[in-house]
Amino acid sequence: MEQKDIVAIFNEMLTKVYSEQEEKYKRKRKYDLAHYCCTEEEKG
Repeated sequence: MEQKDIVAIFNEMLTKVYSEQEEKYKRKRKYDLAHYCCTEEEKG
């Protein structure tokens, strides 16, 4: 196996993990933003 092959596989794995994390983060962020907006409006 060449170095560039290892790097390519590593990048692929990293991208996969990253996009899964990003999905979770986006969902959480959406929830946080919605929650924040509601509480901010209540404060007036």
